[in-house]
Amino acid sequence: MPLEAFFSRHVVLTSSVIACAHQLGVPIPVLPVLVWTGAMTYSEPLVAAGALVASALAGLVGDLVLYGIGRRFGFRVLKLICRLTISPDSCVHQTALAFDRRGPSLLITGSLLPGIGTIASPLAGALRLPLATYLIYDGAGSFLRSALGIACSSAGGSPARYRPRASASMNSTT
Repeated sequence: MPLEAFFSRHVVLTSSVIACAHQLGVPIPVLPVLVWTGAMTYSEPLVAAGALVASALAGLVGDLVLYGIGRRFGFRVLKLICRLTISPDSCVHQTALAFDRRGPSLLITGSLLPGIGTIASPLAGALRLPLATYLIYDGAGSFLRSALGIACSSAGGSPARYRPRASASMNSTT
C-alpha cells in the first residue's frame, strides 16, 4: 500500500502521531497536518470529531512527557533544549519571565506559537506547577490548536468544490 493511501485511510491515526511527535519536539509542523485532517474528514463530522479529540489527547501526551522530564530534571533540561536554539543564553530567562507574567495561561497560547510550546511544558514541570492545573491549561491549549487546525480547512467550504472536473474530451475513448 502506498504511503499516501495509508495516510488517507488512517487520518485519525496520522494526525495523532504527528501531533504527539510535534509536541515531543520533533520538527514536524502540526498545523498543516491538522488542516489536511479537516479536509479529509470534511464530509464525515464524526470522524472529524474523533480526529479532534485524538490529536488533542496525543498532543497532551507529548506535552505530559516533557512536563515530567522538566519536573524530574528541572532547569537542566531547559538549558539543554535552549542550547539548540538561536539564542541559548536568553531562552530560559525569557521563557521564565513570560511564564511569570502570564502564568499557566502561557500553556494555552504557547501551543500556537512556535518555540514557546516546546519549552513551556518542561518549564511548567521545573516550576512545579501542580499536575491538575497543568493538565487543565495544557489540555485547553492542545484542544485549541487541534480545533483551529481542523476548522481552518472548513472555512473555505467543501474541498470537493475545488477539484477539477473531467471535461467531455478527457472522457472520450476515441
